[in-house]
Amino acid sequence: MKEGSIVVCVDDTNWSFDIKGKFNKLPVKGKLYTVSKIHPNYSCVDGPPGVSVKGIYGELTSIRSYTGKYVVIEWHFKMKRFKEIHPPSENIETVNEEIIENIMLEGVENNI
Repeated sequence: MKEGSIVVCVDDTNWSFDIKGKFNKLPVKGKLYTVSKIHPNYSCVDGPPGVSVKGIYGELTSIRSYTGKYVVIEWHFKMKRFKEIHPPSENIETVNEEIIENIMLEGVENNI
């Protein structure tokens, strides 16, 4: 998954009680998004990165990183809440055709 990847939300459950106040809206399972930024994990040196998607904006906050320095970050989501369905592409028409074809194939495979 990279900036510009097309992703689908696969988990929109188990939000903490205060999370809704940190974003303008939350992702919805099954909906497509474009990755706007990959965030390094500042809490743990080998922890998984996070992700922001276009159209959903997180609050800016200051945190103390595992190095002891303070950094300003945007609230973002765990990458595992999304699945990449198409890598970044220059040609959006090709991307749209491939996404539609993949969704139709998945529907046939899952008897939808």
